[in-house]
Amino acid sequence: MNLRESVDRILSERTRLTDRFYQRFFERCPEAREHFSGIDLQVQSVMLTMALGAIREHPEMKGACSSYLRVLGTRHKRVGIPRELYAGFLATLLESLQEFHGADWDEGLAGQWTSAVRDAVQLMFEGYDDSFHV
Repeated sequence: MNLRESVDRILSERTRLTDRFYQRFFERCPEAREHFSGIDLQVQSVMLTMALGAIREHPEMKGACSSYLRVLGTRHKRVGIPRELYAGFLATLLESLQEFHGADWDEGLAGQWTSAVRDAVQLMFEGYDDSFHV
């Protein structure tokens, strides 16, 4: 399985992965919960699923996806989400992906996801450093 097939599976199962991710993320990083006060987690799960879709499309639609991730970073900075939460985010997302894919998770897929998510976070950090708008 490759990253594109992985995202297709995630999209076909709607928010099953992202719902589990947020449960795990708040357990691992309870300090993150305060940043989600008043946020509808069902909507947030859909938004994370969309971001994963952008990661899938990044190689083919580099400009648009890069811009989206930078804008997302700017929005995170504006609402006060600290950069320090991203390490927990990354670790939790990778664990959740591994659980979601079960026997289909292997070193190749883990490497693709690790690289893709790190690249996405780097683009989001560019949004922290400079303000990006749509």
